Amino acid sequence: MDDFYVYTPIDLSTNAIRVLRLCRGYDTDPIVCEIVQIFLEDDGVPYEALSYTWGDVSVDVKITLNGRTKLVKDNLYTALHCLRRADQDRWLWVDALCIDQVNDREKSHQVNRMRLIYEKADRVLIWLGRTTDDIDLLMEMMTQFRKRVRRRDDYRRDQLEAWTREWPVLMKESGGMWTDFNVRRRNGLIDLLSRPWFQRVWVLQEAFSAKRAAILCGRNEIATETFVVMPKLMNVETDDHVQSVLDIMPGYLRVTSWRNAQPDLRTLLKKFWRSRASDQRDSIYALLGISSDVRSSGKLDANYTIPFSGAIQTAVSYLAFGEVATCPVPRYGFAAFVANLDNLLFHVLEWAITNGKDQTIKEVLSRVSLVQPPYSRIPFVLAEHAAVGQDKFSEIKHLLFSRDGFDINVRWEGNKDTLLHAAARAGNTSMAKALLSQGGLDPNAYNRDWQTPLSLAVENGRLPVVLAFLGRGSVDIDRHVGEPTARRCTALWLAAAMKAQDTMPVVEALIQHGAGIEARDTLLGETPLCVSAKEGNIDAMRMLILHGANIEARNMVGMTPICFAAKYGHVLAITALLNAGADIQARSCGSSSPNTPLWLALHSSDTSAAEELLRNGARLEAGDSVVDLQRFVKGFNTSMRHVIHVFRKMGRSDHEIREEISRANGGETHGLEKALVWWLPTVTR
Repeated sequence: MDDFYVYTPIDLSTNAIRVLRLCRGYDTDPIVCEIVQIFLEDDGVPYEALSYTWGDVSVDVKITLNGRTKLVKDNLYTALHCLRRADQDRWLWVDALCIDQVNDREKSHQVNRMRLIYEKADRVLIWLGRTTDDIDLLMEMMTQFRKRVRRRDDYRRDQLEAWTREWPVLMKESGGMWTDFNVRRRNGLIDLLSRPWFQRVWVLQEAFSAKRAAILCGRNEIATETFVVMPKLMNVETDDHVQSVLDIMPGYLRVTSWRNAQPDLRTLLKKFWRSRASDQRDSIYALLGISSDVRSSGKLDANYTIPFSGAIQTAVSYLAFGEVATCPVPRYGFAAFVANLDNLLFHVLEWAITNGKDQTIKEVLSRVSLVQPPYSRIPFVLAEHAAVGQDKFSEIKHLLFSRDGFDINVRWEGNKDTLLHAAARAGNTSMAKALLSQGGLDPNAYNRDWQTPLSLAVENGRLPVVLAFLGRGSVDIDRHVGEPTARRCTALWLAAAMKAQDTMPVVEALIQHGAGIEARDTLLGETPLCVSAKEGNIDAMRMLILHGANIEARNMVGMTPICFAAKYGHVLAITALLNAGADIQARSCGSSSPNTPLWLALHSSDTSAAEELLRNGARLEAGDSVVDLQRFVKGFNTSMRHVIHVFRKMGRSDHEIREEISRANGGETHGLEKALVWWLPTVTR
């Protein structure tokens, strides 16, 4: 049975790391290694740092570590086999062997020192895997090319000129770029650049930190100084991620690369968030060591004791507040986190307001200016949500309103809402009360749609907000709202026109605070009672009637409330109006052919309103345009068939029906009897 290697813990309070001695040996010898602890601040054992991919993690191969068995992945085994020298030991730093991968605290400690580990290394060895014949040809050519360039008088390590001048000479000597051998070399370069190593997120820090580096493939080796010039010289296109890696390798590209811009964590996340990582947390942690802000502040560390979601939350907190704050922050998925990186603090505030996270709201408001976008929208976000804890709102209000230059009447660019409009629309009573208590507020301002804050609160059924407005002398309760060229009406009229069941408390509150009960709209001159009868708002009708609304008020075309109720088939409204004493024979007197409520009801496909009126004694009268007699006589008047049906349903005899129709047509009998003889039998009893 194998005796497996067990790690001895390192001192996590220091810069201790482990380094690996790869013992000398021949190809057929087993891999034997030793591991020792050193301190990064000491000028101790010189070592090279290996940069590689773990590869197929399902395949384990045995090596010997400190005299015991250690399992490593196949790709690392191959790398060690190729790196081993026959005549001398080699000191390496290899993450899979130098870090106890099952100890999350140690892993966090070592990852937080990863940049320093690679900076301190004599060289970074970039292992790209097994070689091919084409890659062997490429490596041989690059080695000779490097020697030729370095012999030139114009060679400068950080400049390209010597390389570009020597390349045409080499190509001419070898027969041109498109000879069979050079095409194979180019294919070898394409193969190398497509290796998984170039897509890993960790290679960014490893290449970024290297003072010297070499590309290794099989037993071939070439300095990155040479390798980075080859895609340009050999006309090989690279994708953005590969080019970003080439740009930061030791070589001429470094001088002008993004490395010199000292990118912060936000920039790196936006640029490299799609890089590959076997551990999702490394999508963040692998970037910490090369993030200028993280390195300078020291306020964000890798922590492998928390899940990926926790790592994202910690990063959100750091990027929003410049430190890992104690207040709650959103639980983003990684893609959503990256999508919100621009204006992250603003997005955190939106989340906090929506979810009632008072501590976070206060934290954000204490840090930002409300003058410049996007933070100028913060008051509107706060006004549009009612989730803020009531006991905390006074503190938030103070942070909001005490800012220098804060405009209490500020408007949103799109709909021209004021903060009071936004609070009224959303039903945010706390914000509405806070705003109404401020001096200089215009509570009657119109927005783009000519709505006042009060009318918006009424339209949206926000009774607590409506009550906050009422009783304040500065609020014009009867101010007309709506487009000047269309219907304009009062808040009470709007409430009466609504069909929602909870409008009665709003209507009652408006009436009790002095709203004009007979205030008409400007389009058709309808009173609140008229429009409530039209819309079937029974509760509003009853409240209006109770407070003395005129039940015979007419609009511009002479329609009374009972005419509206009859026309639109609202049986309960008819009953309520009749109980209040409404005239059952009231005519709509504004038209050329005024009609009774019964006739208006008979035009509805629903017979219930007509039946209710007939039960209460309604009748057709002369002037009711029941019959276009000529059409009736010719058999075309389908409305008359409906009239006959209703009368029969109510138990009227054919004789009574004849009398009703004759009276409605002013006693006209010419042709009527003949038509009735035709129609009466066709209508079902």
